[in-house]
Amino acid sequence: FGSTNVILALSSALFLLAAGAFSLASKSGARKWMLASVALAVLVPYLNPPHDFTGEIIKDIDTRYSRVWIYDGIDPATKRQARYMTDSIYGTQGGSFLDNPNELVFEYPKFFDRAAELYPGFTKALMIGAGVYSYPKHFVQAYPAATLDVVEIDPELVQLARQYFSF
Repeated sequence: FGSTNVILALSSALFLLAAGAFSLASKSGARKWMLASVALAVLVPYLNPPHDFTGEIIKDIDTRYSRVWIYDGIDPATKRQARYMTDSIYGTQGGSFLDNPNELVFEYPKFFDRAAELYPGFTKALMIGAGVYSYPKHFVQAYPAATLDVVEIDPELVQLARQYFSF
């Protein structure tokens, strides 16, 4: 059935329930509150504009846990070709450069390396949620004497990382 269809079905059911409640409301004050609630529900998605996919979507899949888009585009900071993964129209969760899949695209995973400054000589680490596995690939190169255990709830993300992100 897919997560998108589930969301559309639930949205339709909630809209019908709200319309029914609106039609049954006997007091004009209650109708005004219901009308304001419906208007707010319609406007909320526009308060945070969707992410502009700057490249071609090469995979659109519903996993057990989310809908995932994989697309190619140009990294705005380096102007290099990159492949991205997102499960939201409001941002991109992971990516890798097509010319060097082990190099980190985003700045936030680079902060994970700060742990090595706090604990020099560490031998093991744990990462919860790896997405496209960009940081684990970096970790293996940056810390060859250490091991990294990765916990990922969505097994399909592991397969997508292997197929599209050189994991």
